[in-house]
Amino acid sequence: MIQPAMPLLSAGPIVTLKERITREKYREILADQVHPIMQILFSAGVGIFQGDNALIHAVELLQSWFDEHQYKNKHPPWPALSPDLNIIVPLLSILESSIRNRYPPSPSLPK
Repeated sequence: MIQPAMPLLSAGPIVTLKERITREKYREILADQVHPIMQILFSAGVGIFQGDNALIHAVELLQSWFDEHQYKNKHPPWPALSPDLNIIVPLLSILESSIRNRYPPSPSLPK
């Protein structure tokens, strides 16, 4: 699984995840990866974190993490599983297409 960061006017890092993501693991990723990245990318102001439509983003444990860090990172209370508000899927499609056009096919990417 690839977890990209897509700031509005710059590019964030791509974090590759090799294991299955549980709510505890995702909270660890938020604390150890996402929070520090957002502090760097949005040092002059408040960043907005929008997850994709994964059900894990609606878990109460994770919602409480966002509540604890609301003063640093905004997490809009958008409806879960709303395709109209999810910008990540189309951007990942564009990224995947660009990678496929630039590099030979990788055995780890489905065709």
